[in-house]
Amino acid sequence: MAPFLSRINKLGDLYSFESRFTNTSKEDGLDYNKFHFDLMKNGEIFDPELDIKESDQCKNNLVNHFYNSFCKAINFRQSSVVVKLSWFGYDISELTKQYCHGGSQQINLITNYFHWKGKPHSSTNEGFMMLLECNKNLLKDLFKKYWFQVFDEKKMEIIVLDNRQISKILELSRNFIDEIFNSELMSLADYVLDNSHCGFHFYVKTKTAPPEDFRIAFQKKIRLKN
Repeated sequence: MAPFLSRINKLGDLYSFESRFTNTSKEDGLDYNKFHFDLMKNGEIFDPELDIKESDQCKNNLVNHFYNSFCKAINFRQSSVVVKLSWFGYDISELTKQYCHGGSQQINLITNYFHWKGKPHSSTNEGFMMLLECNKNLLKDLFKKYWFQVFDEKKMEIIVLDNRQISKILELSRNFIDEIFNSELMSLADYVLDNSHCGFHFYVKTKTAPPEDFRIAFQKKIRLKN
């Protein structure tokens, strides 16, 4: 074994993040920028579907690092955070039981819908959407449970917007139409973090560019022992 690889194995794998810009996208009639953040392992893009066991181990070790990086980029005094859980794969009854009845966490359920028919049409499943206004504790709980997905369809988006805009999301939800809602939501948000690439790789949708705090937060590298 080469000396360099031998040192890597002794010290553990080095994980870092690289960002890349995708040309302005036009979805739901709204232009925005999309910035991909890729998880790198020893300088190569990490494939979470290559080894499920490795991905699970990696996920458990990285969850705090990812969450802390997110929180460093969010000013909770000036911004509100809304988590959007959607699509298939969620245990709807469990989510409703846990997050729709208030409790000690003072959870603010904005809205929830059970309305998308499963695909293909023969499927008996239905799609799902839930919007939750989050404090740091609830954000961490949702992040640990749902951000990282491998061979699954649990979509999670972290929506960051000005405190003064939060009431407008409730107004939008009262007249919910998919296309209109998504377009209006993007126009209200400062930025949206989307776990569409299994969470290990994610992207940020924004009208301008990711906040400088993001670039600073994700510059930190982490080494995990084998």
